[in-house]
Amino acid sequence: MAIREVDLGKVRGDINDSQATFTQSETRTNIVSGEKGSVIFGKIKKWFADLGTAAFCSVVNNATTTAANTVLDGRMGKTLQTGIDELNSSLNTANFNLTVSTYYPTTNVIVSGRTVQLHCAGLLAKDVPIDAELTIGTLPEAYRPAYTIIKYVLGTGTTGRLFRICIDADGKVTYKATAAVAANVGVNINETFIARVR
Repeated sequence: MAIREVDLGKVRGDINDSQATFTQSETRTNIVSGEKGSVIFGKIKKWFADLGTAAFCSVVNNATTTAANTVLDGRMGKTLQTGIDELNSSLNTANFNLTVSTYYPTTNVIVSGRTVQLHCAGLLAKDVPIDAELTIGTLPEAYRPAYTIIKYVLGTGTTGRLFRICIDADGKVTYKATAAVAANVGVNINETFIARVR
């Protein structure tokens, strides 16, 4: 019998009732014209398998939603980073020294947010005369109090030796001993305050 005489029966031109057998592709690659159906379906399955949950989530462009199955729009990254930068700026951490005085040990200034702490500990370099108001240094504008702070603290182990701390609103810091204090006497002076709002 000649080839053209073979009865092929009913040949359908669609795949509505056909069953496709395929294996998921190992890698995610695009389909190519001329590939077998089993290869194409394997590639499509790989794409769906790799999509993950986020592919089917709603996209939102705010930082307030709490709804499930939503993802942030990429533009929110800039908004979030700006907020983080502002927060870090508000924290305003710093650590520096006031070293103008040749009498007192270096005063260390520690800043966290608007909280400013002055700490002077060590031995006096020179005799400090009674009531001698000596400049320790000037605070940068960002770390100054809203008003002048005057406080008396016990700065040595002797109760008769008080030190008057003055922190002016213009940033000038002075210490004044209420009694004469000899060189090489240890002092420990601390003051903490809140800097004014800028």
